[in-house]
Amino acid sequence: MDVQEQKHQPFSLATVGSNDGGEAQLYPVLITYFNNTTGIVEQGLLSLPACQEDSTGENIFKLLDKELSDRKIPWENCVAFSADNASVMLGRHKGVAASIKQKNPDCYIVGCPCHMIHTNAEKAAKLLPVTIDEFLIDVYYYSIGQK
Repeated sequence: MDVQEQKHQPFSLATVGSNDGGEAQLYPVLITYFNNTTGIVEQGLLSLPACQEDSTGENIFKLLDKELSDRKIPWENCVAFSADNASVMLGRHKGVAASIKQKNPDCYIVGCPCHMIHTNAEKAAKLLPVTIDEFLIDVYYYSIGQK
């Protein structure tokens, strides 16, 4: 991924920690930006660094900061940051978002809508009087019986 455009224009940043059970958590760093050459908004994987320390907001921010600093991409160009809704990411005091706000107070912080939908669907499914798999089997047999 060519990072020349991010050095001089706005971009958004997103990451989430892996849960693969290994010793270090991986944090894919995704950047979304407007490509002046193609005229379209593009998203790419900037890097896939591993956090060898505890996954605290401070340590995750240091990881992200290093990825941008190594490529000479200024935080001032980061217009938005998205991550899962865990306090380690979005916490106002010790989360990654708090550290980003110190670097760029104008950066818009947003939780990941996919994580929000997943969490809500998971909680809603627990309230159903039947399990989802039973429900889907019933729907299947109902649909083939209607032919």
